Amino acid sequence: MSTLLENINGLIHRSAEENNIPGASVAVIQNNEILLSQGFGQTTVEEWGSPIRSNTLFRIWKCLALS
Repeated sequence: MSTLLENINGLIHRSAEENNIPGASVAVIQNNEILLSQGFGQTTVEEWGSPIRSNTLFRIWKCLALS
């Protein structure tokens, strides 16, 4: 399972860099079990941005669920 989580982690970092996304909070859930709950990056591209954590609140713009 750790290889899968490492791949997800790498994908998030690459996607954020390629798409100029300052940060995100990501959760991966399988069979009602939290496999990953982690914040990446910061709240803004500006220097004063705060680090994003797994409990950082965001305004919801778009949700994508994969099944």
